[in-house]
Amino acid sequence: MIQQEVTSELSKLIKFCIGLYLLFLTPYPMSYIFELFSSLLFDVYIITHITLNVKRFIIILYFSRRKQMVRPIMKDVLFLGQKSETATKADLSVAQDLMDTLASHKDECVGMAANMIGVKKNIIVVNVGFFNVPMINPVILKKEGPFEAEEGCLSLVGSRKTTRFKKITVEYCDIEMKKHVQEFTDFTAQIIQHECDHLQGIII
Repeated sequence: MIQQEVTSELSKLIKFCIGLYLLFLTPYPMSYIFELFSSLLFDVYIITHITLNVKRFIIILYFSRRKQMVRPIMKDVLFLGQKSETATKADLSVAQDLMDTLASHKDECVGMAANMIGVKKNIIVVNVGFFNVPMINPVILKKEGPFEAEEGCLSLVGSRKTTRFKKITVEYCDIEMKKHVQEFTDFTAQIIQHECDHLQGIII
């Protein structure tokens, strides 16, 4: 809708300038008018692309300016053993709290589920290289290549053996609640499986 309004206004402006040129025989050469139009088109192009992504911009701006919220790690196995509930848009702040908490434990942790900070919602955050990626309502659709792994957890003492899969297909929503289906392999896939187990109340 915003893009249509901008395009409409641009069209009116172009017609007005051409009409002005023809009616009053402006002393400026037509090349100058075309240069002006080109500049206007570029400005409208930039404005249009910003406004088309205004929702994403507002979300990013909000999260970047909010005060960091690092929550304590939940260690109550009775709480961790309960299944989490479906997350909604109202739970986006939980995703950011989870990202803040994971960032504060970056030297000892590569992933977290919301119940690890005391919130029973289907939200996880996974470290992928240089980024922590939030996944809302993740569901593992497919698993391939089982192998035995040994994992630790901030909510537990020590490490335990478990079965993981080298390749998985995951359906999840991003921070804007847009749905994605994506394949993950190796260590990233292992992290996702660990955190998805948390959501089901499964502790390694």
